[in-house]
Amino acid sequence: MKRFKVNRGLYLLLPIIMVLIIAVYLFVLYKKSYTWINIANLMLDVLILVIYLTKFPYEASIDNEGINFYTLFRKYREKLLDIQEIRQASFLTKIETKKRSFYVLTTLNGRYILYNMFKDIKK
Repeated sequence: MKRFKVNRGLYLLLPIIMVLIIAVYLFVLYKKSYTWINIANLMLDVLILVIYLTKFPYEASIDNEGINFYTLFRKYREKLLDIQEIRQASFLTKIETKKRSFYVLTTLNGRYILYNMFKDIKK
């Protein structure tokens, strides 16, 4: 079994920024605007945070039968036959399956590690 863990600082960067934006918004801007705008802003920020925490796994492991993706809320198991496409950029790897897509944050070295993990999957 091969395993890749995302750099903790890289993974937590967006959630920390989103929580700081929400906190600043609550303390500073909440009193100076309309209530429905405040609710819409907070709902949008929380929605972005939830999507990030469900689509971006912090760990991926592969064995002979499938790939495990560990997100904050749950573990997803995808069979190797269900993998449709794997695309890599310098800081992001997209793994598309029949049911859903996952995005793994990487550094340049992490990209090569993921490439070596997924090179046996010919899609």
